[in-house]
Amino acid sequence: MTTTRNIITRKLVRLQALALTALAAVMASCSADEPGGGHAGYGRPVTFTLRLAVSQGGETRAWDGQQGGNLEGEGMNSWFVVIADNSDAIVKIISEDNVDGLETDEVEQEVTLAAGTYKFYSFANIDPAQVLGDAAGGDAFNPADAVFTVNGNSASLPEGGIPMSNVQEISVTGSTTDVSLWVVRMLAKIELRFTNATGGDITVNSVTLGGVTQNAEGNLMLLPRPADYGETGACTPNVSATATAGDFEIECNPSVKIGNDGAPVAFTFYVNESAKANISNPHGLFTLTLTVARGGQGGAGGEDMRYALITNDSDNWDFIARNDYRVIPVTLTDYGLDIVPYDFPPIGVYPASVKHEDGLFTCTFHAGGHFHLVPVVRKYSTGQELDFGTGQDQWQYASWASAGGNDDIYADGQATGESGDGGGAPAWVADSRCVIGRLKDDAEGRAFHTLTVNVNGGTAAQRTLTYDICIIKE
Repeated sequence: MTTTRNIITRKLVRLQALALTALAAVMASCSADEPGGGHAGYGRPVTFTLRLAVSQGGETRAWDGQQGGNLEGEGMNSWFVVIADNSDAIVKIISEDNVDGLETDEVEQEVTLAAGTYKFYSFANIDPAQVLGDAAGGDAFNPADAVFTVNGNSASLPEGGIPMSNVQEISVTGSTTDVSLWVVRMLAKIELRFTNATGGDITVNSVTLGGVTQNAEGNLMLLPRPADYGETGACTPNVSATATAGDFEIECNPSVKIGNDGAPVAFTFYVNESAKANISNPHGLFTLTLTVARGGQGGAGGEDMRYALITNDSDNWDFIARNDYRVIPVTLTDYGLDIVPYDFPPIGVYPASVKHEDGLFTCTFHAGGHFHLVPVVRKYSTGQELDFGTGQDQWQYASWASAGGNDDIYADGQATGESGDGGGAPAWVADSRCVIGRLKDDAEGRAFHTLTVNVNGGTAAQRTLTYDICIIKE
């Protein structure tokens, strides 16, 4: 199961009225039909004390000091706030430099605003010139369509800290005493939590995450897109129209050594926020590829390529948003699955073929009719093909399920055995120890399925292997 948590950086702005007693008395007597929708004291100048801090709570996929264990450098080194009125004119710019990666900034400043509605644009670890240019008080400022360059695909933090941004529309009234502002980190943090179940020491030399937004000029929008238009800090991706998705490979330096004691080992890196819609592989999911070596060997390369597909239970992996903190448990086992397709095409038609790439088996059929998908489970360390059964180094069927796509490529009915030319939508047939189905002659398309098997590795816990299968009818 993939664990997810969302990481919110908030700057709490505590606004305490310092208006004179006489002025407060006048404001309290204002009627509800004053300009501005009945805000008491609308348009009158009020002086407030501003306090910045980073809050701890968060929604799903929360990134905060209590839940996420923020690393050094993930806080604010500098910040500035641009306050614009309802005509998008800059009313005030407030800034603070050299706050040294604080989670809480205790600095206090006095701010005077006329009561009314304002947009508070908050930024951290960004040069104001990158956002404002030459704009100053009285100039127009509305960066809703502005793009920003984030080189978030990295094994380390950006120089100067993680860029952060946010915008909130807030009504300031004569009775306002507190206003909360927060900034949202413009990249996501990924933590792989490795567990070694191979029976010997193993080393991870490189990691590749597929389907993520590439580092490029103007790849993200400057401001976040709140999830469900809410104000919790949770986001959905807001990538620019020019953004492209692809692989991000990280060389593990030093290599990640994982002993056989069952203790998990973490490896953390950062990525740009990424939308599932930009993923171009057949299954439309993020993929994780590991290059590993046995015996604790380090250095480049490795003898095995392990593919892990990031599944999408509860639509949890429809995207990776800015400010997300994604924890992915990865169990390295000594067992792997192959799929062997069999079909019975007419003379002159190519037989079925299979390709295994990035955790997906793609089985291509060039003719309709009866077909079998035969699982073959092997032990990596010896190359041994495992028998079907319940003993040590044997495997058992666990489940077969449809995972979307075009099921109209299948004939009606369901296989109950391998005799004859029966079948329909593919199903597991226990007597045959394989998946059996039948394709229509006049249909084309692709359908997705998942196959899960259990392996008895000689320990109390069985190893569960789940693979995605794409069946293509041409």
